[in-house]
Amino acid sequence: MRDAHPHGSRERYELGCTCDGCRLCMILHTKHDPKLNGHFIPTPKRIDAEPYARIIRELLRSGWTMRKLALRTGFSPVAIRNIALSMTTWVYPDTAAELTKLVELLPSERVELRRVGA
Repeated sequence: MRDAHPHGSRERYELGCTCDGCRLCMILHTKHDPKLNGHFIPTPKRIDAEPYARIIRELLRSGWTMRKLALRTGFSPVAIRNIALSMTTWVYPDTAAELTKLVELLPSERVELRRVGA
C-alpha cells in the first residue's frame, strides 16, 4: 500500500516526522525554521557577484594575496577564492559593502573599477 504522506513532505513533518527530508521540505515550503519558534526566515537580497570578483582579481594581480584580502574583509580565504573564481554568482549586501571598501586599495590606473557600487 502506498503511503499517503511520504518522507520528505510537509504533511509528513506535520504528522510528527523529524527526518532530514521532512524537516528540509518544511523549511523550503514555508521558509519556517522550527528552532525559531514560529518566526519566519526573511529571504535576503542578493547582488550579482561579478563586479566584486573583478575587484578581487585586480587586487590579486597587483600583489595582494587571498589570505590578506580575507583578513582585511573578515571573510574566509575560501569565500574570497569562490568570489574571485566566479564559483558563486551572487553575494549578500553586507558582503558587497565590505568588498566595495576594497576599491580604495586598487592602483590608481584601474579607475573604471572604482565605480562599482556607485
